[in-house]
Amino acid sequence: ENRGSVLTAAFDGEAVGEAVAKSILESLKDGGELRSIHSIGVSVGAFAANEMARTIYQRTRSSSYSSCDKPPLVRLTLLDPFCSRGVWGNGYGASNFGRDADYAVHYLNTDDPVPTTNDPLPLCVCFDVTGAKERDDFVLPEGETMHCWPLAYYSRFGLSEEKNWQTLPRHGEDGSLQRGTIIQK
Repeated sequence: ENRGSVLTAAFDGEAVGEAVAKSILESLKDGGELRSIHSIGVSVGAFAANEMARTIYQRTRSSSYSSCDKPPLVRLTLLDPFCSRGVWGNGYGASNFGRDADYAVHYLNTDDPVPTTNDPLPLCVCFDVTGAKERDDFVLPEGETMHCWPLAYYSRFGLSEEKNWQTLPRHGEDGSLQRGTIIQK
């Protein structure tokens, strides 16, 4: 009953992401403060994650936002994101995913059967985990394809790497990786 279709999944995801962002921002109206937020999306869930990040990024940088003096750092992590939006939106992910985030990361796998998931996103730092040595020990869950590998990699290794960060990164600051950087793992 609440499932969309292949034609509407991206739009449905964006509606969810916007609703989550509005809920978070509404909760701050009573004096709360948001210093940073991290939105993570897997496959077609990239549309929800990107829209949540976009909405928070844009609204906290508008002149009407007054919850705090400094807007929050908005991070976006996309795990093998599905990038087509509806029938005519084949280039949507490349043009939009990560645009409205202070730091956007894309974990890429290029040898799975899911369409529109196999190219680096230019507005993100891209970690290509297709040939990662850690994959040698990965046991593919029954009924799955390697489309799940970026999620497994991130949960096992990416999060651990992030814990070692001294500060939260922003594109263009403090030696942080730039949008469009591709790192082969």
